Amino acid sequence: MIRAGFCRIGNAVRRDVNWDGLTKKITDDGARAELGRMRQMFDDFKNRSASVKGDPAAIDWDHYRSRSVNPEVVNYLEEAYGKLQVPSSVSFADLNTEMDDSFKVSQQEAQAMITEAKQQISRLEADLRAMRSQQVTADTSLADMIEAHPELVEEAEKEINEYE
Repeated sequence: MIRAGFCRIGNAVRRDVNWDGLTKKITDDGARAELGRMRQMFDDFKNRSASVKGDPAAIDWDHYRSRSVNPEVVNYLEEAYGKLQVPSSVSFADLNTEMDDSFKVSQQEAQAMITEAKQQISRLEADLRAMRSQQVTADTSLADMIEAHPELVEEAEKEINEYE
């Protein structure tokens, strides 16, 4: 089972990755550096896997049982090894398509966030202008206050009339 997994990994490593295409899709310098590290790790893995050709040798469980102080441990390991299942490899075409779809979704989400942020900035700037226009300083005259808040004049006159 593990042998089949190594063969699948070996086949996956032999395929080429379009690194230039991936690099063009990335705009951030930090992400490009990470992609460069990933490419270096991939090339290293590719070189190491090239040195391993063919299937690994079968495990001689009887040999280990004969040399072990406790053969039950070897039996346990053999049983666990028999239950191992190596997942099948993913084709790079499928992975690339999945990454493209994910990238498009991320771009759409980012655009929605940008639009929402611009709207919020506009609202906050309008609130700030309104607050600044209502700000009272030592230089603010009574005429300025009456001009800004005509309802206060009516309210004051109403109170004066009620008081009399």
